[in-house]
Amino acid sequence: MREENIPYPSQRQTGDRIERSSLFSYACGRCGRCCRGTLIQTNPYEIAVLAQHLGTSTTAIIANYLDGVHLRHQGDGRCIFLSDQGCEVHSARPFVCRLYPLGHVGTSNGEESFVPIPPQPLTAGSYGESGTVADWLIQQNIEPMMIECDSYVILFRELFAAFAAHEGDPLGIYDWPEGAATIDMPELLDIDAMLMAECPEDIPITIEGRVARHQEILRKIFGLDPENRVLEN
Repeated sequence: MREENIPYPSQRQTGDRIERSSLFSYACGRCGRCCRGTLIQTNPYEIAVLAQHLGTSTTAIIANYLDGVHLRHQGDGRCIFLSDQGCEVHSARPFVCRLYPLGHVGTSNGEESFVPIPPQPLTAGSYGESGTVADWLIQQNIEPMMIECDSYVILFRELFAAFAAHEGDPLGIYDWPEGAATIDMPELLDIDAMLMAECPEDIPITIEGRVARHQEILRKIFGLDPENRVLEN
């Protein structure tokens, strides 16, 4: 079905929150404008998905395709994975790319909402209201990736809170990455390297299994118990 090409924001203001039941649809025009000059942050799960797709390791992805926690840009500002033919890792693209043109807002108590992202100038994409946000999530196969990405959001909040508490500065968590300058970020993100160092004889085969083991190891390193409490020294 062709989108109605309703001009953004379709009676919404930038920053408005919408729900899964809200009317929303979008048809990508494959112009690639949203893939230029945009910071795409990644977490260990997304890095592992990219590694599997490209037949390499998370260590190689971090070394060759990331600057810190973000995907690198080419000289003209294009995402490192954007070619003249389009996204070279489309089926393994990160969560924020998959969800575009929506942003996801989650809270610690499990509540969620979505934020329409203003279109890039001259975008070829078409907005509409022929479906709902929930329909869009299904079309983009969002749920499996959302679950794994959210698990890292929760974990990293706890890790940096533990770091801040250890350093005696409860505001340290808000200064990340400066507040966590002593943490080796590539090491923190690198599932393959950490599993090889900690359990080389028992590395799970599936990405989900490796993610669970990686998070278990990080909790142990930072002194977090399974109930997510900071352990006493």
